[in-house]
Amino acid sequence: MADKTSDISEREQLLIGVRFFDEENIAIREEFLGFVKLAAMDAKTIATATFYKMKVLMQTSASDKVTMGIQLW
Repeated sequence: MADKTSDISEREQLLIGVRFFDEENIAIREEFLGFVKLAAMDAKTIATATFYKMKVLMQTSASDKVTMGIQLW
């Protein structure tokens, strides 16, 4: 899940989050993962920023990846 916003200084930012089904609590959950500053608002910049943030998140330990169920192709 990604959404753009501008802060009080009017810098463009991309909000990165995930939505998933929590089997233990039988509920859909959303988790905020972070903001990414954007140099421009074109599709290439947004896609690059999204993939970069996901790549950084994928550098967690293997057990965290299994727990979170993350896959990135």
